[in-house]
Amino acid sequence: MAIVDRMDAKRPEPPATLRRVALIGALSAVPVYFFGARVRKLGAKLGAVTQAELIGRRFASRYVWGLMGAATVLAFVPYLVIQLKGAGIVIVFAALMGTVY
Repeated sequence: MAIVDRMDAKRPEPPATLRRVALIGALSAVPVYFFGARVRKLGAKLGAVTQAELIGRRFASRYVWGLMGAATVLAFVPYLVIQLKGAGIVIVFAALMGTVY
């Protein structure tokens, strides 16, 4: 743990950044709270599984369906990078703590 503490001491996060991350994380749940049930019911009614399917069937447009599918794929790439970086951080932390998998 001392190694991780020394690494963090060299580059501490400003408190404003930590507050901003916490606020954005908390605000991301707001749309789900207000629209989640409606979207789920609409998806069940239209027989949609993915977001692209839901929007495409809602507006009866294959073009919109394809556009949403492309947007989903484009958004997936940065999401995948973030997940892999996070997994790397967890593995390094586990190795520093002496955890063996």
